[in-house]
Amino acid sequence: MSAAAYSHESSYSWEVHGTKEHVALVNVNEAENFRQMYYQPGNASLVITGDFQVEPTFEKVKYYFSDIKKYDMAIKRNIFSDNHLLQSGYNKFSDDVPAPGVFVGYHCKGFVEDESFMADILANIIGVGRSSRLWKKLVEEEQIASQTGAYIDKREDSSLLILYALGNSPEISCDLLKEKIDTVAKEFIQSPIPDEELTKSHNQLSSQLAFEIQSITGLADAV
Repeated sequence: MSAAAYSHESSYSWEVHGTKEHVALVNVNEAENFRQMYYQPGNASLVITGDFQVEPTFEKVKYYFSDIKKYDMAIKRNIFSDNHLLQSGYNKFSDDVPAPGVFVGYHCKGFVEDESFMADILANIIGVGRSSRLWKKLVEEEQIASQTGAYIDKREDSSLLILYALGNSPEISCDLLKEKIDTVAKEFIQSPIPDEELTKSHNQLSSQLAFEIQSITGLADAV
């Protein structure tokens, strides 16, 4: 999906750890240089949550982490540009699976932008749960899919709204699934969203966030 959504100049176009082929070609010196550049205190963040005293906690942080060597190497980063966004493209894979599946991605704002919350709301309406538009259309009405969904693949500068459907039999083609997903997306864009759907999605997200920050780990992830 990422390779079809972003140009090769963008680090968003490949998996974080690279492909197996790329990793196999890395020699020891290249691996060590990579570790020194990126796996160092200047490129790390430490999040502490819970009921703690600030000063004693800082002392413990210094005790456990101050000995980690900091390398004087400039950290190379790819600067994201809107020119990296690809407007159309696709990847096709064949595998030993019982039924076809189609995943369609749409560009949306990165998670640092306020508009990213609207993407979460839209994803809920289109594809989350059995009351979503994708489920009603492809599973209940058309009866061509066994599973549908939507989620946000979140990144700092540019995220992807992913809509997907899994066929309910090997005879269902990917082209048909793609056509029906596009139909749902177009209807969603062209018609006003009922207040009932917006309120329901907003409540779902509020409940999800409230659940996530009930634990220390969830609170740290949110920070």
